Amino acid sequence: MNYLLKLCMAVTVLLPMAVMADVSLSLGDGVRIIAVNGNMVTERLEAGDNKELKVADGKTQLAVEYSAEVRGAAGNKFLDTSDTHVLVFVADETSLTLQAPNIDSQHEMDDFNRSRQWLLVDNSGRELEYVIDVLEKKGLQLGRNYVQELAAFNMTRSPAAYSAATKIIATKTINTDANADAVESVNPANQAVSEFDDSRSVADQAMVEK
Repeated sequence: MNYLLKLCMAVTVLLPMAVMADVSLSLGDGVRIIAVNGNMVTERLEAGDNKELKVADGKTQLAVEYSAEVRGAAGNKFLDTSDTHVLVFVADETSLTLQAPNIDSQHEMDDFNRSRQWLLVDNSGRELEYVIDVLEKKGLQLGRNYVQELAAFNMTRSPAAYSAATKIIATKTINTDANADAVESVNPANQAVSEFDDSRSVADQAMVEK
């Protein structure tokens, strides 16, 4: 009986600790999370969704954007979206809020894209330090493959690169001329792309044909 009582008391003490062993992140108006640690979120989390992002304690990388209705040079209003920013922070067992400054004009949005001044605070109002960079959109793109872009970004020397988000990508292509297989892989350790040619299969085929 005493053993069961002690067990119940231990579970009662440890349960709140297990519940708190993560980080909760709420979003300010106009803030949208696209990816976490190099992986797309199932549904883009936005302010007003009454959702909190739960991440494990430690280092977290977010791909985020900010949208606001702004005033153009001619006085007209339209919806404008910031660059995609990659933000990395470290936190343990806390609740955080990520906010962007109030932006009313296109000029202020341009300033925000240059300064990247996000506000990341915990539930006591203390500001957390973070590192940040821009996920560049190169060329004209109708749609973006954020997972692929982040995988490439995370192999750069950017301070916001996150090595744990980098994955080995392997694809198989068929060379119809030589009838040989080539395997292309990305190695996050040395960022090199290597191609392996199965030359022996070509030689064997030539022998069969002879």
